[in-house]
Amino acid sequence: MRPMTPAEAKALILGQVAPDSGVGEPSSLLGGLRPFRGILPARCFHETMAALRVLAPSLSSSAAVDRELLSALWTLCHLLKCWALDPDGMLQSNALLTDDQVAKLNSWQNMLSYAVMILLETNDPVEAFNDYDNCEEQGAG
Repeated sequence: MRPMTPAEAKALILGQVAPDSGVGEPSSLLGGLRPFRGILPARCFHETMAALRVLAPSLSSSAAVDRELLSALWTLCHLLKCWALDPDGMLQSNALLTDDQVAKLNSWQNMLSYAVMILLETNDPVEAFNDYDNCEEQGAG
């Protein structure tokens, strides 16, 4: 499989905030949560982290950051928290998630938001993906 280009990585992240059909395996990270059909969008989360890794140099090396990309990343971090992790959010208030799913989504939200924060603040991709890489090595991601 060939490496993802920065343009493909950006398109993938922008697609993660899009709705999906609501049928079958989720096709986007947020689309997999609304409507929620009992399947966590794991593939979408891992694709998002892979795309973010490709885009790390552009987030950490220049003064100008792509506004559209940053908006999508902020949307992912914020809505994942609001929809899935807030006890009053639509998924928990309707008892749609198991405790294990809440824990998994919490882990994903923490890894994603930490990676974005570190890339924007410190230009350190090793630190940005440290938790994700360690989680993956343990098979817990």
